[in-house]
Amino acid sequence: MRPLIIFLTGGTILALQLIASRIMTPYFGVSLFIWTSILSITLLFLALGYAAGGRLTRVWARPRLDLAFQLAPGLSALWLVAACWIYPAVFRPLALWHLLGGSFIACLILLSGPLLLLSALNPLLVALSRDAAAGDDGGSGWVFFVSTIGSLAGVLVCAFLIIPTVGNRDAVLLLAAALSLTGLLRRRGDGPLARRHWLALAALSGVGLASAGLLAEGRAGGVRTARDGDGNSWTVLAEAPSAFGGLKVVSIVDQGNAAPVRALLRDGLVQNAMAADGRSDALFAYALEKLALSAVPAPKRALVLGLGAGFVPMALAARGVAVDVVEIDPKVVELAGRFFGFRAGAVGVHTEDARTFVRRCAEPYDVVLVDLFNGDGMPEHLVTLEFMTDLANCLTPGGALAANTFFATGNPLSQRLLIATMTRVFGRVLFLPEDTEAELSNGYLLASRTAPLDRRAVGTDDVPDDLRPVFVRALRDGRVIAADDATLAGLAPLTDDANAWSRVGTDFQVAFRRHLLRQTPAEILLN
Repeated sequence: MRPLIIFLTGGTILALQLIASRIMTPYFGVSLFIWTSILSITLLFLALGYAAGGRLTRVWARPRLDLAFQLAPGLSALWLVAACWIYPAVFRPLALWHLLGGSFIACLILLSGPLLLLSALNPLLVALSRDAAAGDDGGSGWVFFVSTIGSLAGVLVCAFLIIPTVGNRDAVLLLAAALSLTGLLRRRGDGPLARRHWLALAALSGVGLASAGLLAEGRAGGVRTARDGDGNSWTVLAEAPSAFGGLKVVSIVDQGNAAPVRALLRDGLVQNAMAADGRSDALFAYALEKLALSAVPAPKRALVLGLGAGFVPMALAARGVAVDVVEIDPKVVELAGRFFGFRAGAVGVHTEDARTFVRRCAEPYDVVLVDLFNGDGMPEHLVTLEFMTDLANCLTPGGALAANTFFATGNPLSQRLLIATMTRVFGRVLFLPEDTEAELSNGYLLASRTAPLDRRAVGTDDVPDDLRPVFVRALRDGRVIAADDATLAGLAPLTDDANAWSRVGTDFQVAFRRHLLRQTPAEILLN
């Protein structure tokens, strides 16, 4: 049974790393901070565990080593259960304090104890198997083979079964329950009776605590309401675990407005929102449509990259345009249909990554509208010269590309790099900053090799009254930027081989995540 325990604990170690990254995303984002902290803490406590286990084999007798081997998984389970009760209360304050430092402390809370205890099992098993092992390695090769294969199985099961179907907190509690049960995986009569009683107690206690956590989470799984710092009420209407991030549909009631706004969130980031009249409450949905139609007034075919709540493709379909939508997450399609009026039958829906779809674009489109966000901004593989070239090849000769972006007004380097990349392909870009006075702002881009880029041709007639002044101001401040513009001097385009997007966007990611943390209740961030 000992190799089975090593197999299970090896799988748990890798599964915990994947789940930890998803638990931390709503609080700390998806920047390099998270994976730097996770990998650093993992390597540190694996090393400490190996060293501690090796030292114990030199100072403890075999019966005591056997007892430690059996107790370690149960103790790890107790740590995980405790962490699941602690992190919802402390992760938001940690992130508001310091994203990098907070992410390291968050990893310590989630991972340090289990990694230390479980990694110590490998040298313990080598010592316990030494008498029966053939060869000079004392059985160490076999032990590490079993542990590594267990890690492989843990990654596969976690990525393709647990994460898409179970909430992240529940997933950790399930792992805790599995670890608790390993304390019972031993031969009858192995060791004194008292020792077996302690093992059973540790295992059953862990299972009981994990089960209690699961029950408490399930009991709270209905409608959950919280208030933000301004007193606005947020009510969770639906949740959907997903391989691409935790999804929530929430109803937000502003203190000064009795009519609720319904929003679709992924890891705390609003994908789009619906006002009480059933229309989009976000300006970008109107800006993308208006920009595209200003360059191509009567498109026949349109490609929308990123579904969100579905307002953009539905608006184009209502004009008689044949629309294809590319959305990587099938659960977004489901929620958009259930809560935001999206009708999948009215458009063509393709569930895949935008990069792969555009690369094999079979028939050109008159307009392409891009709204691709994940975590704290646009994914870095969707801002490169190669992707922009594929987008241009997806357009008809007179076609146009409209894109929604997000940038920090105080440090617009990432936005300039994106524009520099686009101008290398299209020659010129119309850039509309939504709010130059705010710390963070949407930026709307219109690009075409041949179609006119005239901000005066962009209509505002059916933009909602509360959003129209902002859009009019953006049009007033917008300008066409050519490849030889002085603001782009010395900037190399972003490429698949040399992509500085994540590095130059660090300041923006920090500012954006803090903004999100301040405006979103902690209960809504919990995933």
